[in-house]
Amino acid sequence: MAELTQSSVVRFSRVEIVSILLGLILAMFLASLDQTIVATSLSTIAQDLNGWALISWVVSAYLVASTVTTPLYGRLSDLYGRRPILSVAITLFLGASVLCALSQNMPQLIGARVLQGIGGGGLR
Repeated sequence: MAELTQSSVVRFSRVEIVSILLGLILAMFLASLDQTIVATSLSTIAQDLNGWALISWVVSAYLVASTVTTPLYGRLSDLYGRRPILSVAITLFLGASVLCALSQNMPQLIGARVLQGIGGGGLR
């Protein structure tokens, strides 16, 4: 096993540590806020999109997709690094959020929620 030398240890300044933590906290806040907003507005969504029969899928699609992809993001981040994989997850999550906002019917919303869950799996 290789020994760590003084020059191989990376030291972060206080500003860098705070910046990193704020970025990670904001990413996790996005996913948490999304779930809270959806839970409180489910009845309005179902009424506007005439989708009472499919309303449970709005939540379930996100949860299933994020649960399945979380371990995949872990493996990908081991291979390619944390920062690029987190950037991909945030971009996918935000893009899918826009698609959710633009959905005209329940199947579109559910599909966008699946994509959002795929992105959200990397935010955990």
